[in-house]
Amino acid sequence: MNIFQNISEPMLIWVVIASLLIIGILIAANKLGKALNIIAKGAVGGVAIFGINAGVAAMGATVALPGINLLTLAVVGLLGAPGMIMVYGLNFIM
Repeated sequence: MNIFQNISEPMLIWVVIASLLIIGILIAANKLGKALNIIAKGAVGGVAIFGINAGVAAMGATVALPGINLLTLAVVGLLGAPGMIMVYGLNFIM
């Protein structure tokens, strides 16, 4: 018994193509979600670094980062809080 006996061959091809397209969109959306997550973590990390710098400057210490650039935001976005600690640690060492 053939389960596809009532479906024409071109229609079956279109069903397979549509299914693969839907699977591809879901995979791309998942990767887009991960990218947006990294961007959001970088933005929150940038705000946190700005707040820490303001707090450190108000206390009169000189440990504050000299600036927030794209590389700093990328490190904080990818690594999160450990990345922020690493950036401050590197600034302290240098």
